[in-house]
Amino acid sequence: MVLVTTRDDVVAEIMHASSVHHLSGLSDHDSWALFNQIAFANRPVGDVFALEASGRKILQKCKGVPLAIKSIAGLLHGKTNPYEWTIIETSELWNIFSHHETGILPSLKLSYNHLSSPLLKKCFSLCAYCSKGFHFARSVAMHERLYFEDGKKQNDVLCIQHLSIYKHGETTLDFPRRLVLEKIRSLEVWGGLPSGLLMHVKYLRVLSLERSKIEELPEMIGRFKCLKYLDLANNPIKKLPESVMELYNLQSLTLYDCQELSEFPTSQLGNLVNLRHLGLELTICPPKGILLQLNQLHTLPTLQLSEGGFEISELGCLHHIRGKLKIKGIEVIRSKLDAEKANLSKKTKVEQLRISWDNEDNYTKCEEVLDGLYPHTNLKLLSIKGYQGDKFPSWLRRMNVSKEIELIDCGRCQELPTLGHLCSLKMIVLRNIEKLRQIGPDFYYHEDAMTSSNGSSSMMKLGPGVFFASLKELGLHHLGNLEEWWEPSGGGFPLLEELVIEECWELKRMPNNFPSLRELTIRKITNSHPLQGILTSKTSLSCLKKLHIEEVVELIHIPEDLGECTSLRILFIRGCKKLSSLQENLSKLVSLEELTIQKCPNLVAVPSISGLRSLREFIMHRNNGLRGVPQGLKTCKFLEKLRIDCCENVETLPDLGGLNRLFSLNIRSMTKMIRQPPDWLYNLSCLRHLHIGTYEELNEFPDLSPLLRLTSLQYLYVYGWEQLQSPPEQLQHFTKLRGLVIADFDNMEHLPDWIGHLSSLEDFGLARCKKLKKLPSEEAMNRLTNFCWLRIEDCPLLEEAIHKNGPEHHKIAVDRIHVEIINSTH
Repeated sequence: MVLVTTRDDVVAEIMHASSVHHLSGLSDHDSWALFNQIAFANRPVGDVFALEASGRKILQKCKGVPLAIKSIAGLLHGKTNPYEWTIIETSELWNIFSHHETGILPSLKLSYNHLSSPLLKKCFSLCAYCSKGFHFARSVAMHERLYFEDGKKQNDVLCIQHLSIYKHGETTLDFPRRLVLEKIRSLEVWGGLPSGLLMHVKYLRVLSLERSKIEELPEMIGRFKCLKYLDLANNPIKKLPESVMELYNLQSLTLYDCQELSEFPTSQLGNLVNLRHLGLELTICPPKGILLQLNQLHTLPTLQLSEGGFEISELGCLHHIRGKLKIKGIEVIRSKLDAEKANLSKKTKVEQLRISWDNEDNYTKCEEVLDGLYPHTNLKLLSIKGYQGDKFPSWLRRMNVSKEIELIDCGRCQELPTLGHLCSLKMIVLRNIEKLRQIGPDFYYHEDAMTSSNGSSSMMKLGPGVFFASLKELGLHHLGNLEEWWEPSGGGFPLLEELVIEECWELKRMPNNFPSLRELTIRKITNSHPLQGILTSKTSLSCLKKLHIEEVVELIHIPEDLGECTSLRILFIRGCKKLSSLQENLSKLVSLEELTIQKCPNLVAVPSISGLRSLREFIMHRNNGLRGVPQGLKTCKFLEKLRIDCCENVETLPDLGGLNRLFSLNIRSMTKMIRQPPDWLYNLSCLRHLHIGTYEELNEFPDLSPLLRLTSLQYLYVYGWEQLQSPPEQLQHFTKLRGLVIADFDNMEHLPDWIGHLSSLEDFGLARCKKLKKLPSEEAMNRLTNFCWLRIEDCPLLEEAIHKNGPEHHKIAVDRIHVEIINSTH
C-alpha cells in the first residue's frame, strides 16, 4: 500500500487512489488554541484583550488549516499595534485568493508582505530559488568583517556597496577600515546609529535610519550630495536640520511615525527640485511658489491652504501626483475659476482625494468652489468634509468611486447626492449632516446619474432596480435630525455586510431587508422601530453574526425572532434603560460566543442559556434590577471569560467548578464570594485572571489569604472604593503574580514599598487613582527584576511625575520598562 498526501483531488485521480480521505480543518476551539499559543506567546494580558477581536476575525480566514494558522500567527506575534492587526485582517489578499479553499496562500503571502525589512524580502526571494540544504553566506561577524560559506574567511571586502546593521542592546560598532565604508552606496541601520559611522561614508545614494532612536539628525547629513533616498521613519526627531534642504539630488524623504516632529522647513523645500516622494504625517503649508519648483512630486503630505501661502493653482503643475491627495483650508480659494486651475480632473493617478473646509460662511462661494474642484471620475476614495453648501455638485452624481465615499460635517445640506448607481462602491460614511431629515429616492436614482462621463449607462450592467450593488459597509453617524430613510424601490444593498447607525436620535423609519448583513450596530437613537424592523426580518437575520445595541431609548424587549438567528456570534446590549426582557428563546442562539448586557436597570432576569454551547464570554455589568444569574450557566463548558459585577442583587454564583476552560473571572462587589470563597473556585484549573474589590459596604478589604490557594492565578485586578487609602497589604504575598492592576483608590497618594516583594511581576497597571503621585521607592522598584510594562490610565498626577523631567522618572528610566499612558474613554 502506498500512502499519498495532496491538497488537490486531481492528484488523487491521477494516482488512481482506491480510497480518498478528506481531512477537515481544526475546530474553532483548537484553531484558537494554536493561534493563541503562537501569536500571544509571552505577551502581556493587555495585548491579548486588545487584539483578541481582530485575531479571531483573521483566524476565520485561515479556515482551520494549521499551516495557515501558524504562518499568520507567527507574523502577528511581532505586531503590538491594533492598527497593524486591522491592516492584515482587512487585506485584499484574502479576497484575491478566496478561490483557494485552504486559506494557505493568502496567509503565506501576507507573511511575506509584512516582513520587517525590504532586505528580508529580497533574501526570501533568493532562498526560494535554492534547494533545501543549500548553504548561504553567513551574516556580519564582529561588526567589521564578512564571512562567506565557501570555507574561507574573507577580509577583503572593498567591493561591498550595501551594508545593513541591526544593533541591539548596548552593542558598539567600530569600523577601522575607512576604505570599506567609502565605497558604501546604501546603508540601512536599525536599533541605533553607531557613533562616527556617518563620518566615513561619502557617496551614499540610500540611507535608511528607521527606528534608530535618533533625536537629532546631525548637520553633516547635508554633505551627502549624491543621496537619493532618506528614510527617518519611527524616530523621536523634533526638528530637521536645515542642511537636509541642501540634498539637491534627493528623490524620497520619509518621516512617517516621527511623533515628536513638530515643524518642517517648508521655506527651503523648493531646493529639493528632484524630490518625488515626501512621506510626512504633518500638515504642511508651503510658501507661495514652492510647489511650482517641485514639479516632479509623486506623493505629498496633507496640504494646508492659508492666506499668503501656496495657491491652489500650483497643484496644476504637479502632473505626476498619485496615490493620496489631501487638501485642507478650501475656504481660502476665492472662486470657481481658481479651483479649476488645480486641474484635479487630469490627475488620473490620484486614487484617494480628501478635501476639507476649516470654516466657511459663504455657502454660495462654497458650492462654486466645490463645483470647480471636480476630480477624475475613477477615484477609489472621495472624502468631503466641512462643506457648507446647500447641495452637492452635479459632478458627484457622475463619479465612479470604487471603494469609499465620506461626507462629513456638511451642516447645511438637506439632501444627499445620488449614489445608488455606483456599481463598484464598497463603503459610505455619512457623519454630522445636521439638516438632513430624509434619505429619499434621490439617494438611489437620478436620471443625470444614470449616464457616466463617457456617455455609457452605469445601470445597464446591473439591471433595473439594483442599487448599491457592491456596497459592503454603510455608516450613519450623528445625523441628529434624520427622521426617514426610504426603502429602495425594487430592492437594494444586496451585499451590505456592516451597518452602523449612531446618534440618529429622531430616526423612525428605515429599510429592513439586508440579505448579506453580518454586523449591525444601532446606538443612541430614541425610537426602537428601526431596530425592531431589522430584528423581525428573516432576510436580515439570515447571516447576522454581530449585533450591537446601545442606548435605544424606547426599547422595551428584544423580539423572539432574534432566537432564529442561528448564525449570531456576538450580542452586545448596553444602556437601554427601559429594556425589561430578552427573548425567551435565547438558548437557541447556538453559535453565540459573546454575550454582554450592561447598564440595563429594568432588566430583572435573563432567560436560560443552557443551549449556548459555543459561549466563550459572558458579561453582566451594572444591571441593578437583575435578581440572579441565568439558569444553565454551568452548562457552558467552553466559557473562558465570565464577568458578573456591580449588579446589586446578585450576591453569589452557582457551582461553576466544571468550567475547566474558564481563565478570567470578575466578581467585583460580590462581598460574600470574597469573604467565603466557594470550594468550586479552587477547581478552576485554568483560572489566570481574577477581578475583586468595590465592596462599598465594608471599611477594609476582606481577608485575601484564601485566594493564595489559586495556584494557577497570574493576573489580579484589585478595585478600591471611597473608604480606602491604599490597597491591602496581603497582596505582597502573591509573589507568583505576573500582572497586577490597582484601580479606583481615589485617596491613595503613593504606592507602598511592599510591591517590591512581587518578584514575578511583569505587568503593572494603575487606573483612576486621582491623587496618586509617587511610585514605590527606587529600591523597591529595583527588586522587580522581571518588571517590563507600566500602564497608567486616568492618574493625572502620576503621569506628570513620571514625565521625562518629573521627580519619579528615574525609577522607570531603564530600557526594559515600557510605559503606556491609556486615554480613558469614559
